[in-house]
Amino acid sequence: MKNVMLAVLAVAVIVLGLLYAKKPPFADGGGGGRRRADENNLTHVKCNSQNGTNPGNEVEIPVNSSVGLDYNDKITFVCKNEKVHWKSADSAVKTFTVTFIAWPFSSTQMSLQPDPTTGLTQDQPVKPINTKYEMDEYKLVVTKTDGTTITADPHIIPMGP
Repeated sequence: MKNVMLAVLAVAVIVLGLLYAKKPPFADGGGGGRRRADENNLTHVKCNSQNGTNPGNEVEIPVNSSVGLDYNDKITFVCKNEKVHWKSADSAVKTFTVTFIAWPFSSTQMSLQPDPTTGLTQDQPVKPINTKYEMDEYKLVVTKTDGTTITADPHIIPMGP
């Protein structure tokens, strides 16, 4: 009987140890004060020009014929002095139109369409902003080679100041 109790106690200690180790690692005391590697806030967001491994001032947003924009491109973070353009990502994209409600660029507001030869829209310089960020919604309408269309409502988030 004593051996059974010791075995149950050992199993209980192991289970409690595993539960503690799997505790959500939030900074508010849960999980021993550790932070998660990826968080659902702006901690890990970097503009292309601030990318430590491959910085650049060009931001390309690929437009495809299956869903318009891939999930990861539905929100794009950009910084001042970066230039943004959209590009046809596959041959089934006949054309597309990008229309903003509020214009996040320092150029004159216009409807953006790709050049028929390159598949690229004209580069748009990101405007400087005085806040940490703003969120600008736009409408993307993709016309496919078969004549059907896809509509999406992605966002660009200029970061500042």
